[in-house]
Amino acid sequence: LQSTGLPVCVGIASSKTLAKLANHLAKQNPALESVCNFNRMSLTAIDAALRDIDVSHVWGIGRHLSQHMHEAGIHTAYDLKVSNAAAMRQKFNVIMEKTVRELNGTACLELEQIRGPKQQILSTRSFGHPVRDLQSLEEAVTLYTTRAAEKLRQQKLYAGSIYVYIRTSPFRDPGQQYDNSLRLPLHVATNNTLHLVQAALVALRKIYRPGYDYAKAGVSLGELVTAGAQQQDMFHAATGREKSERLMHVLDSINQKMGRATVKLASEGLQVRQDWRMKQERKSPGYTTRWEDLLKVD
Repeated sequence: LQSTGLPVCVGIASSKTLAKLANHLAKQNPALESVCNFNRMSLTAIDAALRDIDVSHVWGIGRHLSQHMHEAGIHTAYDLKVSNAAAMRQKFNVIMEKTVRELNGTACLELEQIRGPKQQILSTRSFGHPVRDLQSLEEAVTLYTTRAAEKLRQQKLYAGSIYVYIRTSPFRDPGQQYDNSLRLPLHVATNNTLHLVQAALVALRKIYRPGYDYAKAGVSLGELVTAGAQQQDMFHAATGREKSERLMHVLDSINQKMGRATVKLASEGLQVRQDWRMKQERKSPGYTTRWEDLLKVD
């Protein structure tokens, strides 16, 4: 990490909420040298530190909820710590009660040793220019579905449904606004780009309305399952599934070796420049992930 220049801070405590606040202090206080260990600090020192932390920095609070906290006279992390846990549950919810107990050193939130499987995969972008025609929307939705399908295969998952949405800018005149979405169940869970794009375009054509300037579109793959949990169809030949798997493997191999979108669906568009694509002229260089973006020193 030192060679990449990425800053890293560590917070240690007896509960998850306190550990996150310790991490916050490690970032803010250079004297701690990026490590804050509440377990080695006295209770008085911890309370003093919590008095200097706004309640909005407590994990799970945020700016919106902190406004209600301020109205209740709770301004700092220490104020929340010394509040009545049962009363906070009655006023807010059980999560708030657990937060108060966590601030007092009682671990109520389990650490996730193994990340659970994803529930959905989302691919969405705002357009570089407003889009009115169906063809441009089809190109965008094809691209987003392709990206989502790639992620699906990387995680060795299969999608049982696909959700497509389009919308205009929320800042336009109310009479010129339109948004709609549609979720389609898939007959058989799949990670085949061709099948997913076909379903996505069916959904898009059902919700598209001409005459509007669309500003954003998105695709979400849901009902994700592993290969072992994939519900098969007695009318869907096993040889067809094997052929699909081989085809997607070849597609991914070519694009990984030769560059993204070397092989793509025609419905994604063949134009070199597509005005609907997101503007990225001011995108920060990928100094640590792209050879082309490495700084050159003469």
